[in-house]
Amino acid sequence: MNTEFDPGAHTITLYRDRRGEYRWRRRAANGRVISDSAEGYKRRADNEHGMKIANVDWMACDVRDLSGGPHE
Repeated sequence: MNTEFDPGAHTITLYRDRRGEYRWRRRAANGRVISDSAEGYKRRADNEHGMKIANVDWMACDVRDLSGGPHE
């Protein structure tokens, strides 16, 4: 049994919801959502900060920013 975790197979997507708030979602290689922001953020920087705290290995993941607009 392979118990090794491959964070490179995970994707974190930053996006805006219907209310215009910033959110993030992490998907495993099989496409299942394994974690998310659980709340919307008014500021993009707050969303990114929350994502980095919740995903300490975020640099090893495929991070996709679909939220649009300039970084704050």
